[in-house]
Amino acid sequence: MVKFHVSENGDVESVEAVRNNSSDSDSPVLEEAALRAARQWKFKPYLVNGKPMKFTTTVPFVFRINEQVSDWGSKDPSAPVRAVEDKVLQGWVVHRVQPAYPEKAKKALLGGAVVLDAIIDRQGSIRYLHVVKGHPILAQASVDAVKQWRYRPYVVDGEPVEVETKITVNFTMSH
Repeated sequence: MVKFHVSENGDVESVEAVRNNSSDSDSPVLEEAALRAARQWKFKPYLVNGKPMKFTTTVPFVFRINEQVSDWGSKDPSAPVRAVEDKVLQGWVVHRVQPAYPEKAKKALLGGAVVLDAIIDRQGSIRYLHVVKGHPILAQASVDAVKQWRYRPYVVDGEPVEVETKITVNFTMSH
């Protein structure tokens, strides 16, 4: 956790590491990396009755080891992609594979949401998946299922286009 002290114009005046509980990392390397990154941030001015004010806020910095589960497919950063909300694309799914609930997760009574960044190509196939949030055990099951999904091509001005979206997969224990 990093506490930001921000000026009236949105500049970071100072930052400090904050520990909420004993489970927080005691890694000085990660702490310094978070503080170094935080010093580079810029905020929109915080307005009260139209007047910019100083403010303090706390933001979590999460460090994760890049695992195999996190990426599937390739993402070409130069390719033009149109962002489309998941709610819109839900009606475009023509083939949906439900993820298998991992036994390890069932035994641990583990549930929750997995959020994936996805790029859907012009033909409606998943071309790229990246885990944004979710437990790694559930994330792998989500990636394995979602990479098999198929969509009707998303059309703009009569032409199919590649789209980027977030897909949320929910795991709930049934009693």
